[in-house]
Amino acid sequence: MIDELASASCAQCANPLKGISARRLGLCADCVTKAPGDLGRRARAIVQIATDAAQDLRDDPNKLVTSAGLLRLLDTHPDSGGNVSAVPGVKLTGKWATAVAEALRA
Repeated sequence: MIDELASASCAQCANPLKGISARRLGLCADCVTKAPGDLGRRARAIVQIATDAAQDLRDDPNKLVTSAGLLRLLDTHPDSGGNVSAVPGVKLTGKWATAVAEALRA
């Protein structure tokens, strides 16, 4: 089992997967937004929310939701704004965190 996780590669680009969430999803952070279906749709929605928040807060969207944070959100599906804010790699709060929780439920 450990060797299987250590050698896991992205289903899209075949690059090695780093982190438990990437391994569970089977996709790297670069490919998850291009994924078909619900996973890709949710990933794109989160990226858009981070981009909108960054414009509003005058910050970098990659600081508000890191690549690892995006994968963790998609893997764990936090169900409230407070739970979204508690995810490592996510610095969204308030209405932005709530919007992410809603996007994950959609």
